Amino acid sequence: MLANALLVGFGVYPLIIAVSGAKALQEGPTEPHPLQIAAFIASGLVASVYARPLVRWRRDFEEISKPPGFRQFLYCFVLIGGACLSNSIIGVVTGRGPQIWFGLGFCYFLFFVLLVPVYFKMRPVYKLTEA
Repeated sequence: MLANALLVGFGVYPLIIAVSGAKALQEGPTEPHPLQIAAFIASGLVASVYARPLVRWRRDFEEISKPPGFRQFLYCFVLIGGACLSNSIIGVVTGRGPQIWFGLGFCYFLFFVLLVPVYFKMRPVYKLTEA
């Protein structure tokens, strides 16, 4: 339930930031700000590092697949989501006009490439533990 709420929050929050920003309606440069590109690279690396152990479970001594604990999953899930959101926040702070939409695009790119697959990979595992 908490992971569901976080996933919805991570999906809606960037839209609220982008739409409420008055700078999005201004005219501005059509290429991304260098800070946005740096943030995309950094957040992509952070999100990838934290998503990898969740997608590829660690092995026990008996070579039996073992999913990570729910706390570790939630911790990594929040860090991956925060890395995705950092792109939209940096886009609103540093950009104006179309640059804000680049930040939002980078945010949703990471969101759909890393966070959503992790969520759907781990959801059946934790559904079994609820019963």
